[in-house]
Amino acid sequence: IPPINNHGPDRINQTVFLARYCGYVYYVQYHNMAILSRFPIIHTHHIKDRAWHIGYGSHAVVADILLDPSDKSDYSRTLSVYNCHLNNDIVGYEQWHFVHYTTLICELLALSYNRLPLVICGDFNSISWYSGLQKIRSILCYPLKHEIWTRNRPTYPVRYPVLKLDRIYTNQNTHSSSRVKFRSNYVDYKCRTSDHHPLVTNLEVD
Repeated sequence: IPPINNHGPDRINQTVFLARYCGYVYYVQYHNMAILSRFPIIHTHHIKDRAWHIGYGSHAVVADILLDPSDKSDYSRTLSVYNCHLNNDIVGYEQWHFVHYTTLICELLALSYNRLPLVICGDFNSISWYSGLQKIRSILCYPLKHEIWTRNRPTYPVRYPVLKLDRIYTNQNTHSSSRVKFRSNYVDYKCRTSDHHPLVTNLEVD
């Protein structure tokens, strides 16, 4: 993330600036992706894949957030957040490669099996029928109609949003976990600080 000027002579990292400005005292950053939290982040890791020898590749920054800081031994009160940025090669091969040749699917399955709530979100650069995205949806039990009619709204490009590139999923639909639920969801079309409009979701975690 490039540095920005915080109304003074010192230039600081964008993630640090946003965390301080918004009151998120915990944060993690890899490349140009970040996760900010008001609750302690107890573990982080980075999933990356490059199907070709050129280009940016596909990445996910992962943070386990402890929702009950009073009991740091209770991992059942942990929310796992996956913030993704997947590369786009028109036909979706790079997304498919990222999903099938990294630990992503195994991690999603393990969290759902152990009834641990998870959120996977970010810029997927994918249309609804790309096979990589279909695999993620199948693991989390999201039907295709969810993509067409419900929460995921167009976010790109910012001047005339027609593409649903940014998405948010939970494992609330899996047979083993209903501990995280959507409460509200919208795209902030007034915010134009990026080439994407932000997708904003309110969640409830049991």
